[in-house]
Amino acid sequence: GAPAPGAKGALLLRPADLRIVLGSAGAGASADEQSITGPISEISYHGDGYRIGIPVEGAVIRATVPRTEGLHLTPGQVVTAHWRADAARLLPADEALATEQEEA
Repeated sequence: GAPAPGAKGALLLRPADLRIVLGSAGAGASADEQSITGPISEISYHGDGYRIGIPVEGAVIRATVPRTEGLHLTPGQVVTAHWRADAARLLPADEALATEQEEA
């Protein structure tokens, strides 16, 4: 179900599959991980952890961080989200939109 070469697609990641590191993209990456860097745009407390948002090209990547790590995060702080390549799913843009609408 991946998009055709040159077509638009969407990368789907579960918030719990992201590992957040303070600072720029090279910080803490292992050889089998992908990453993206950006400022925290939102942060909210969810009982056992925090949910943060990182804006990326018109979308927001959401990550879940443990409570003890989230205590030290603030909006505007630059972080890098790392994930294992096998944790991501690439879908054609129209399928990703349908998935997003089902979750709403």
